Amino acid sequence: MSRSPELIHSNVVWHFFKQSAPELTRSCKGLSGIAEFFHEVRARGDGSILIQPLRAWAFGDELVVVQTRNNLRR
Repeated sequence: MSRSPELIHSNVVWHFFKQSAPELTRSCKGLSGIAEFFHEVRARGDGSILIQPLRAWAFGDELVVVQTRNNLRR
């Protein structure tokens, strides 16, 4: 995201939910909020995370829901 910030609106809100990691459930505002979230997630492992998109749904021009499979290397 930091390499292509023009692809994401500056007022973006990122909602994260994972039943097996409720301590990470939150809503992040703006690119800096999303960056902080991923910094925290990467700190739980060796610094790398693999995110594999499985499905995506667009609802109009303002909402996209993406189901992913995530793998945090430890």
